[in-house]
Amino acid sequence: MIKSIKFNENCELELSNNIGWAMEYREQFGHDIIPDLLPAVSAIVSLLGEVDGKHFDLKKIDKDVLQDALINLAGLQFVDFINLCWAMAKTADDKTPNPKKWVKLFDDGFYLDTVAPEVFSLLVEGLISSKNLSSLNLAGAMNK
Repeated sequence: MIKSIKFNENCELELSNNIGWAMEYREQFGHDIIPDLLPAVSAIVSLLGEVDGKHFDLKKIDKDVLQDALINLAGLQFVDFINLCWAMAKTADDKTPNPKKWVKLFDDGFYLDTVAPEVFSLLVEGLISSKNLSSLNLAGAMNK
């Protein structure tokens, strides 16, 4: 699946959740993404029990669950997140320039509040089966 994220009139980011992004990441950055991604995965799993339908409402998320998720996300370095986005963009469009040139395309800003939820949504949809996603939602709700 390819998802487009629009920052403003002049800037749109296309990302793919095709598993090829993991190969692009390893090839470009010289190591597997799993150690870089674990903090984000941990945060996602802790928040899954807080999902109402398919939407997060920060005001309704249990304070302790949100705090744990933020602590886990603190382990994810910003550059690792940008590298992940680059790999997903490269998978969506093979003409995507190298990471240093690519980030210059976002001279108006790389908005985490816009990009992160979309990236994490794509990751979940591409890495966790819908059956197991349902199980995780139930498990998260039971741990409240």
